[in-house]
Amino acid sequence: MTTPEAPELRLDELKELAEQDDLRPFLARAKNCHPSDLADILAALDEAHRVRVISELPTELASSALAEMEAAEHPEELLLAVGPEYAAELVEELPSDDAADLVAELPAREREAVLEEITDRAGVERLLEYPGTPPAV
Repeated sequence: MTTPEAPELRLDELKELAEQDDLRPFLARAKNCHPSDLADILAALDEAHRVRVISELPTELASSALAEMEAAEHPEELLLAVGPEYAAELVEELPSDDAADLVAELPAREREAVLEEITDRAGVERLLEYPGTPPAV
């Protein structure tokens, strides 16, 4: 029988695994996690561990976790930290509206660098033009 605390204990355990030098145990378990749980784990990690984990997760899972992060957790900072090429890979895995929301939060120079790497740049740029999206500078 499980207790109500079981999910939190599991997330705490996964966070501890994510902070280890050897990420293989974390990565093996992360594949079975819901992206929102991974987003919570990423948000709980310090920046260095967060960048390392997002860089090691399978691209599809990493991008889903980024999409699940709250705006106050600044998922765009992870895109900045991994560089434009990998950031573009992550963004390309997202639905266009989520991709546009995430890219819109980047500073103009970094936004352009990521957009240059995106295959469907026009689709993302089209959504960046909608009201409510921060303007390109």
